Amino acid sequence: AQGTRVTAAELRLTLAPYRPLSRRLVTIGDSIADNISSYGPNASSWAARGSFLTGGELQWFGTYSTGGYTSTQVVSTHLPSVLAQSPRPGFVAIMMGTNDADDITTFAANYTTIFNALLSVGIIPIVGGLAPIDSSLAARTKHHRFNIWLARECMRRGIPFLNWMP
Repeated sequence: AQGTRVTAAELRLTLAPYRPLSRRLVTIGDSIADNISSYGPNASSWAARGSFLTGGELQWFGTYSTGGYTSTQVVSTHLPSVLAQSPRPGFVAIMMGTNDADDITTFAANYTTIFNALLSVGIIPIVGGLAPIDSSLAARTKHHRFNIWLARECMRRGIPFLNWMP
């Protein structure tokens, strides 16, 4: 997806109530989070866009993501690396779940694990909604269900949820 639904003003407003440890931002997730190689005002990376949309208030410091990973693999492989960073980031942008099977229980458990781990050490998660990798009804239905769960859980916890994809 090339566009973004999130404007600079919306992103600043979304992040305004949070007092992060720092303005350092890292990403965690699957191939969508891993798409960080292009950086600039027209970058296709959603994390790079977040940095640009905030005028550099969010400073990207790396990605812990691997294409093809499920949320279970992200939790077991990348979450420990993010938590071991020193100094710790203030924000972790999360984009994962596209490669998960149609199993919302595992998906929800993995997001819950990440939320609990990050919040327990003062790191603020920023969750990007899932985008289907194909246009089939099954893929759109799965992603819609997963995004509804994410949006509700983020609202319940006071975590920023942004629909980065058009």
